[in-house]
Amino acid sequence: MKKFQEHYGLRSTGEARPGDETIQSLNEETAKTPDGYYIWRTVGDDKVRESHQALDNTICSWSDSPNPGEDFNCRCWAELILISPNCRDEQEALNIEKEKFEALNKRKDQHIKDLRKLTDKRDQIVQKMNETLGTEIASFIFGFPFARTDFIFELLQRHFNNIISDELLKAADRLAKERGAILKKIDYTRDQLNIVMIALLNSKAKLEKAQQELKICMNKKS
Repeated sequence: MKKFQEHYGLRSTGEARPGDETIQSLNEETAKTPDGYYIWRTVGDDKVRESHQALDNTICSWSDSPNPGEDFNCRCWAELILISPNCRDEQEALNIEKEKFEALNKRKDQHIKDLRKLTDKRDQIVQKMNETLGTEIASFIFGFPFARTDFIFELLQRHFNNIISDELLKAADRLAKERGAILKKIDYTRDQLNIVMIALLNSKAKLEKAQQELKICMNKKS
């Protein structure tokens, strides 16, 4: 409150009463389209969204979206900060790092979503293998590399020659190839997710550095 009053040339009392100059100035400012920067604050409990936890105590721009309170049932709030025009380079550097961090977060979320879909499909194939081939034959197939389905096909003929039909052999070969292809996609997606997670850690460090440099500049110019 005192910072607000000082910025607008009001008496710096830290208090406000209905109808006084501080309330009038606050009403005028809240009626305007937000501009500039603020510090994102959360209430700090276990109900805070994960995406909002990542923003807690970070410097944000009002031009970003969402802002505190915009998401449904969001209890976050914005702490107003007054940034000097002389810190434009630091502001721009912070904006660039934020964009990179947000882009990496989107990639991470997409990889997680893709991984869930692939693992669900893998589980469906495994269930189908158990139902079509029986648990004994399915378990036998699970113990071998799926890149060599031809090798598995030969082993099935040797070990289950008396109880497995040609039709079942073809089904086993087809399902083994399907599962093998899915497993390759799962491994690739996990690798991509790990790469993005490492990049996120580096991006977070750069973002925090940019925030710190902006704060230093603000303190120098204040």
